[in-house]
Amino acid sequence: VIMTVTSTIDGAADRTQSIDVTDFRTGGTTAIGAGESATLNFDELGLSFTVNTNFSASVATIRADNTGASDFGTDTDFNGSGLDSAAGNVVTMAADNGQQLANSIEFQVGGGNTANDRLSISLTSVDSGTLGTGVGGTETALNDATVDIATAAAAQSTVEVVTRAIDDLQRARAAVGTSQNRLDFAGQNLASTQENTESARSTLLDLDVAAEMTAFTSKQILVQSGVAMLAQANQMPQNLLRLLQ
Repeated sequence: VIMTVTSTIDGAADRTQSIDVTDFRTGGTTAIGAGESATLNFDELGLSFTVNTNFSASVATIRADNTGASDFGTDTDFNGSGLDSAAGNVVTMAADNGQQLANSIEFQVGGGNTANDRLSISLTSVDSGTLGTGVGGTETALNDATVDIATAAAAQSTVEVVTRAIDDLQRARAAVGTSQNRLDFAGQNLASTQENTESARSTLLDLDVAAEMTAFTSKQILVQSGVAMLAQANQMPQNLLRLLQ
């Protein structure tokens, strides 16, 4: 029993992945028990299904039927997922529902809330619809319609399209490399700032032993001198009484 998921972007099938779910049938090696669940991973699409014991029963029913008339569930729509074995066990994933890649990404690299404290990186599409269109995006894109080597003239035109596509790809890679260098420089600058801040903090908080010992010795000498002078002052009245006697 093969389960297939097709990702659909902007209404067109983009990528398909199939996995074998035969072992999930009731009595199979990976059958799901009561109260248990399992995850079906379609890693190429970034999609996963969490299923319970009802899925094992559905697989067993489909495997026993083997006519394509059954489906994973009680009707032709598996809990609203669109999975219908009568249509080949295919799920259509709406991949463009808020999941489109942003045109630019911003990184906070400073301590303020200004444009200078943020690093913006623009992203360039490098799919078959854009490669070959050139800097202005007005040339012919690289696709099945433009790649033609049936004749010498068509092959020459194809070489030009492929060359422009390579240039477009190199420009996109160069832009990514430039952004990586800027991020690396920003990271090094932040690391240097952090090190300087920690050094200043250490200077403010840590004890300067030599300076403190010097101050302690100075205060100690002053205290001892004061005690000695006080002792001499206490002896003056005694000396005066001796003279009077």
